[in-house]
This record gives sequence, C-alpha cells and structure tokens, in this order.
Amino acid sequence: MRSVVAVTATLLACAPPRGGLVLPGVLAKQKPPTTSFYAGLRNQGNTCYLNSLVQTLYHVRPFRETVLRTCVSLDAPPPKRRLLSRLNPLSGRRKSQRPPGSTAEALAAIFARLASNATGETRWLTSFLGVDPLEQQDAQEFLRLVLDEIPDVSLYAGEVASYLRLTDEEAAMVGERLEKVRRERFLDLSLDVVSPGTTSSSTSSVADALRSFFAPEHLTGDERWRTAEYGLRDALKGVRVTQLPPILVLHLKRFAYDASRGLVRKVDRRFDFPVDLDAADHVPFAEDAKKEARHTRYRLHAVVCHVGANKDTA
Repeated sequence: MRSVVAVTATLLACAPPRGGLVLPGVLAKQKPPTTSFYAGLRNQGNTCYLNSLVQTLYHVRPFRETVLRTCVSLDAPPPKRRLLSRLNPLSGRRKSQRPPGSTAEALAAIFARLASNATGETRWLTSFLGVDPLEQQDAQEFLRLVLDEIPDVSLYAGEVASYLRLTDEEAAMVGERLEKVRRERFLDLSLDVVSPGTTSSSTSSVADALRSFFAPEHLTGDERWRTAEYGLRDALKGVRVTQLPPILVLHLKRFAYDASRGLVRKVDRRFDFPVDLDAADHVPFAEDAKKEARHTRYRLHAVVCHVGANKDTA
C-alpha cells in the first residue's frame, strides 16, 4: 500500500503505510530524540504554508533520506561533516563560509536541523526559490516549485496519457478509430471541490472529484475536433493514467473565480476523503499501463489545510 497526502482547502497527500508518519531522524539507524517536544520551523512573516509543506516533506521518510543522502554525507569523516554547519543558518557561520549551493541543499539544511530536534530556518530556501516571505503564496504552487528543484522526485512523479479520439459513431462513419495521445508527467492532481452537476451546498468527496477529473469531455458543435483527414468530427477528450506515483498528492481547488462579483472566492464546503483509498475504483488506466503502475492502494499521510477567508489571508 502506498501513501496519499491530502491538502484540504489546498492539498491532500497519500503514501504507502510504510512511508507514514515517523519520529524525526535523519536515517533509519538513528535513534529518535528522547524529548517529545519538536522545535518546528521559524515563520518569516507569511510562510505558514511553506512551513506546513516542508514539515510534511520531512515526515515522508524515503524523501527525507533521499534529500539528506544527496546533499549531506552523514557518515563522512569530520572535515566533510562541517557541511552540516555550513548548511545551518544558526551556526554562527562566518561570511567567508559558503551557503547552500542549491534548493536541494537548502532543504537538506532544514531537514538536518529538524533531525537534531532544533528549530529549522527557511531563509535560504525562500531565497533560492525567489519567494517573498512577506507574501502569502499558494501551497500547491510552492510544492511544485520545490520538487522541480530536487534531483530525484520519483516518489511524487506519475504519468498520464492525454487523448483526443473520435467518438464511436464518428469512427464507424469514417472506418477508422482516429486518436492522438500525449504523455505528461504530473506531481499532483488538481480536483474540483464542487464537481460539475452538483450543488454548492452538497457534500463532495475524493471519489466524486476523481471521477469528475477523469470523465472525458464530449466535443461537439463549434468545439468539434478539426482532423486533417476527415475535417470537423465529434470527439472525446480526456486523460488516462499510465503510472501512479508512490506518493499521490491531491490538490483541492478551494478557490474559484466569481464572475458576478469579479473576484476570487473561497469555496467553503465539506469535502470527504477516506483514510484508505483504492485508486483503481476511480482512476482509468491506459491500456498500455505497466502492471506495476496499477498498485493503487493508498493511505492518508498528511493534510495541509488553508485557514482564512480568502486566498490572500491565512
């Protein structure tokens, strides 16, 4: 079973049980801290969204170990161990000492602090990513920004096949099942909180949202597919999964544009998600999807939730 991360109001994340919440520790062989009080991360002003996501990433044990092994040699002799001090903004470093050289190193510095049960500092991380710590940002966009800078994001990366094909009726008329397919990597799935055909007051769920996400769009009338071979034809447009990631991130679209008021409003609505999710019940797989891509059982691992009246306050 894999893991799911859920961010209600913004993101949901799921992972396999073996990747579930663990006590702080850099590597498996390390003993957890004896104290039950965790220091957490400093808030630079408006970085609560950042702190929530970084701590979620830290508690995904395989990801944490990958970042630390890539950027910091924990088993190195003392001279190399000093990299931990260089990566630590609170270590009293001299100006001549080199700061982290990448986003991955800055993230490793934070993880190293948390692993030693010390307060983490995120100033280098925001600096590398070009994020203004005094401005409220979107958690999903920030997560993508971070993962794009990490050398190995295989834990979070899945693949879908976007397709455009003739309807059965059109295919029968022309005598050919014409289809175009484009494969794309994804780091999360953005789901509607209010699915088409439901009222704003009704309860939605992960199952409803996934079915809506993968439901094909019927292109008719002025939206018909202009094919090179047969001209305008009715078609189906949609996506199918070719590979699910070990850690599935679900982004709940809690903000929607209100045309009548000319502003973006928050969708305050109940949204149900289970502790255990079998994606096979709600996700269509491509015919050529590999067998290992169909391991679809996930367990809820974390929830990052926006609390606030609108997108600019939290």
